[in-house]
Amino acid sequence: MPKQDIQHIINTILMASPEELFSLKAETDQLVSLLCKVTDIDLHPAIFHDEHATETMHGKAVSMTTAAQCAEEFMRTQVFLRGVFQAIQDQLKTQDSIRILYAGTGPFGLLVVPLLHQFTPDKVQVYLLDIHQESLDALQKLIEILDVDDFIENQQCTDILQWPIEQQQPFDLIISETMKAMLDQEPQVSVFRHLIPLLKPEGELIPQQIQIKAWLAAPRSYNTHSFYLGEIFTLDRQQTYLLHQQSNPTIKGSLDIPEYPEVYKDLKFTTDIQVYGRHWLTEHQCSLNLPKVIIGTSPEPGSQLRYQYEIKQHPEFTFDYESSDDFSIEQLPDHFELSETGIPYLKRCWYKAQLLKQNHSINDLLQKESELDQLLFNTLLPEPDKGNALLYQSHSLNEFERYMTHSQQPPNNIHKINIFTEELRRKLQ
Repeated sequence: MPKQDIQHIINTILMASPEELFSLKAETDQLVSLLCKVTDIDLHPAIFHDEHATETMHGKAVSMTTAAQCAEEFMRTQVFLRGVFQAIQDQLKTQDSIRILYAGTGPFGLLVVPLLHQFTPDKVQVYLLDIHQESLDALQKLIEILDVDDFIENQQCTDILQWPIEQQQPFDLIISETMKAMLDQEPQVSVFRHLIPLLKPEGELIPQQIQIKAWLAAPRSYNTHSFYLGEIFTLDRQQTYLLHQQSNPTIKGSLDIPEYPEVYKDLKFTTDIQVYGRHWLTEHQCSLNLPKVIIGTSPEPGSQLRYQYEIKQHPEFTFDYESSDDFSIEQLPDHFELSETGIPYLKRCWYKAQLLKQNHSINDLLQKESELDQLLFNTLLPEPDKGNALLYQSHSLNEFERYMTHSQQPPNNIHKINIFTEELRRKLQ
């Protein structure tokens, strides 16, 4: 029976030691399969473009299918389940019953609903919010199968950022996982900022902390060779209260760049998540912890890394820094200046990418020459769509040139270059 099978897997996850979690992928996969079966969700439809996502004023609310797919990240699922379970237990140590607000349930209510069989309705009551009615409809099927309807105080389809909180009673736990790495694109910050007045003085936000940190990293050795610069931002209860008190909240600051070994060429930013207590998700454990890397920055020692988080429709961190490898628009190579292998325009194309990385205002130039960039990729690359990725991932001009020429052998390579040169000349006439 699905109910007993789901409960058995949840019990296995909760009873495992931290070291055993890496070996429980099969169990997590089985849990996701059961949840999909109960809710009638096709997790990977043949054609899927996430067209049912909803844009809120401060971030993207992912579609039901995308929300369901998050459950497949086995460490993410296990650590959140264990953290929430521990938080509920700790709250019940000091009071007879608690209220939980779960904002952004998705179709599985994954962080709370599968745990409810561990408690009784007189101890735990849950208020469910999601922006998509189809997610709540799917979740209701799971609630009925698991026979936990008595735990559900209410469920409401609403944009959480527009949900009126004035007449609501306070909650002991406010749970929301509406985020991506670096707090980009999705509304986690704004959701917590809106809901924080409903948190009891001894209550907890889950996740308890989301830490953004800055590092210098060696090219292609991001995991093993990093130089710590400092903390950029931590979203926790205290910071959320401060943000709530601001009518136009601002998150910005700077870190000093010390002297550092020359091997560190790139800026790296990590996202660490304290779900609750000792339950953490750290670098590369799931998509929420994927590092953001800005290649080839080489920030100037003695300067500052300046940052700002913009709370807008597509929230994101932006960065400003001085590079020890400064590029200037005045030094932009001519269209026909040749690279080492005799390719015109290639040096100019690469140089523009470096200007963009260093935050030079060249949008007009990029737009004007985008057709020339694509001509270069179309002529020399077997997979032209990868051209921009190769351009911005290259740590040097020589590396970019190797990418552009490695698939072409003489005399075919020379022939391709000649074709490109003539077409470039024609377009610039």
